Amino acid sequence: ESIHNVLQSGANLTTNPRQNPNVIEGKNILSNSNSNVNQSQSNLFSHQQKTEIEKNADLWFKKGVNLFDSFEYIEAIKAYDQAIKIKPNFPEAWYNKGLTLRKLNQDQEAINAYDQAIKLYPKFGQAWYNKGWILEKLGKDKEAMLCFSQAITFCPKLYQAWNNRGVTLEKMGRRKEAIEAYNKALSLNSNYQLAFDNLKITY
Repeated sequence: ESIHNVLQSGANLTTNPRQNPNVIEGKNILSNSNSNVNQSQSNLFSHQQKTEIEKNADLWFKKGVNLFDSFEYIEAIKAYDQAIKIKPNFPEAWYNKGLTLRKLNQDQEAINAYDQAIKLYPKFGQAWYNKGWILEKLGKDKEAMLCFSQAITFCPKLYQAWNNRGVTLEKMGRRKEAIEAYNKALSLNSNYQLAFDNLKITY
C-alpha cells in the first residue's frame, strides 16, 4: 500500500432493517369508499400476511447482524440469505450480505450483493461507497470513481467517500481535484485524520 493510497475502509453494517425509509413504501390496506366489504376484508387479510412475512424476514436480518457481530460470517450470510429468500426486495439484507462477503475476502460476490442492493434502491449511498472501495482495491479506478461519485450524490455528508474519491483522483493524476476532495472531507469532519494525512502527502 503506497503512501498515497490511504483508503477509508468500507462503511458499517446496517443494523436497522428500515435504514432507508423510502425503500419500502407502506400500502394502504383500506379500500376506497366505493369498494365492497369483502374487498376491504381481503385487503386487510393480505396486509396481515404481508406484515407477518416482513416480520420473519426482519428476524433473519437481525440474526444476521448478531452473527456478524460475533464474527460468525458464514452463518451470518446464511441468515441474510433466508431474509432475502422470504423478501427478495430487501436492499439492507443484500447490503449486509455484501459487507459480510467482504470480510471473507469474496470481493466479486460482495460486489454482486451491493449491485442487488443498488438495483432495489438506486440511492443507497453506502452500497455505492462500499462497492467503490472494493473496485479501487482491485485497481479498477474509473469504476471506483463512478461509485464514489454516486455515493456522494446520494450521501453528500459521507466524508469517507470524499476521502476515497480523493485517493482515486490522485492515482489518476488529477491532483487538484484530489486536494478539493480531501478538503471537502475535512470540511465535513475536521477531525478526520486520514483525509488530513492524505492532503499533507499530496502537498
